[in-house]
Amino acid sequence: METTQQQSVIEELEQFIKRTGISQTKVMKSFSFSTATYISLRDGTWAGKDLKIKEKYLKEIRVFLDSEKERLEDEIGRARIPFHPTYNYKVFRETAAICEKYMEIGVVTGAPRFGKTRAAKKYKEDHPSTIYIELRRTFTTNILIRKLFEAVGGNGRVTKSGSQKVYPVLDDMVSFIVEKLKGSKRLLIFDQMEYASYKGIDTIRSIWDECLDANGNGTIGVLFTGLEDLIYQLKNFPQLHGRISWYRKLGVYQDENDDEIPRGMTDEDVEMFVLSVFPKATSKIINDFAEAGEYNPGYLKKILDRGLRLSEVNKLPLSKELILKACKSAKLP
Repeated sequence: METTQQQSVIEELEQFIKRTGISQTKVMKSFSFSTATYISLRDGTWAGKDLKIKEKYLKEIRVFLDSEKERLEDEIGRARIPFHPTYNYKVFRETAAICEKYMEIGVVTGAPRFGKTRAAKKYKEDHPSTIYIELRRTFTTNILIRKLFEAVGGNGRVTKSGSQKVYPVLDDMVSFIVEKLKGSKRLLIFDQMEYASYKGIDTIRSIWDECLDANGNGTIGVLFTGLEDLIYQLKNFPQLHGRISWYRKLGVYQDENDDEIPRGMTDEDVEMFVLSVFPKATSKIINDFAEAGEYNPGYLKKILDRGLRLSEVNKLPLSKELILKACKSAKLP
């Protein structure tokens, strides 16, 4: 490849990363070379002498970009909204960063589809040392602690038949977890924590306690996220309630007059979402989407997705009628 072509493919990859919101770390996993090698290629400081190797790396980038382009073209009719740091995300990020830096326990709650899980995963993506565990309704205390046990390097013993793994008893897993985490200054995020039993919550609390240093200061951070039901659980659990240092509720933001507005998105958030799918949308159409989506990030994305499909399949112009039609297929009556 000529120098101009080399620069072109690298610029295209940079634009791809910026446009999609996918982290550089995640993109680099698609290549045979390291992030450091890519940075040297991008910055023009690559010290290798074999130009064939350099050309091989650049071809890998081109193949990746072409395959991503084909994949996006195959997903016609699906609204692909790049990651945008919404107000909710900024609140989540601030709380997580405080819990991580000061090694405290925090709680973030919010209504469904307000972006809690996406924010948690994005924070994990940007801070690789973070441990992220997403609970399900079926989680017992043993399953929850097993997930954490595996996240810090623990592993079960495979039976002779090879059909299943046998894990240590709960106390032994907790001891292993404490040994691995104490002093590590890592952040643990437990998503959908309303599914945890009191025993599960208490076990996480005891792990945080056992990781305290000689002066009684925390050496790990913990962040619980979930629906507002989580707060009622914690209020009935004094052993943990008194240890919570930070609590934030998503879906409430302050406007320029410092008045609290009960919304899941700001007007700027809505505008970014809509324009990323319908670049020519007018301010009136954006307002129509905002009202239809009830300022709920997840619901608005669903309406945009349905609206794009209806528009492309039926060749319909962008209008309030289209938005209302999209709403009918995006929300149960």
